[in-house]
Amino acid sequence: MPEIPAPAPQGLLLCVRHGKAGVRDGTAAGRLCLDIPYANKDEAKKQLGARWGPARRKWYVDAAKVSREQAARWLPSS
Repeated sequence: MPEIPAPAPQGLLLCVRHGKAGVRDGTAAGRLCLDIPYANKDEAKKQLGARWGPARRKWYVDAAKVSREQAARWLPSS
């Protein structure tokens, strides 16, 4: 059974994928997690290539392809 990670420091988002936890300013396993309202999902998919992660119930983009500046509108608030 994987170890449960400690809470993330204030202002950082913790994402867990494939049992590996990591805090990297909102990225984990190469993903930048986003907070996209349902009404904006099509726009985010078109502009950023955003994808829905059903296991975590979060929107995300490939952090190698999309910068934090490009995704600034949908970054989770701290």
